[in-house]
Amino acid sequence: MSITRILSIAVATIIVITFTIGTNAIEYQVSCGTYNLHSAPDSTSSVLGSVGEKLTVDVVCQTAGSDAIADFSPGASYNVWDKLADGSYISDLYVYTPNCGFDTTNTIPKC
Repeated sequence: MSITRILSIAVATIIVITFTIGTNAIEYQVSCGTYNLHSAPDSTSSVLGSVGEKLTVDVVCQTAGSDAIADFSPGASYNVWDKLADGSYISDLYVYTPNCGFDTTNTIPKC
């Protein structure tokens, strides 16, 4: 078998694996406002972009991170972050997932 044929098979396999992994995301709507997308589950990590009110994000999994302060509930904070399909993070506080906090319906896996 030629090296070109082997490389073609390897590249095709990587593409299929990448596509399969990427399809595990679940689409959820962002709550009211515009929120930053971070490089890590921490509000002090670098901002990679933002997402606006009522738009959707593709959530892959959830993880614990720094506390995000709830605007609607003074004094309350939540440390659950949603990892998105593009690798960025958004506080679960701002996304309409099945639960406020870790998903107990087993729809969203933990990272």
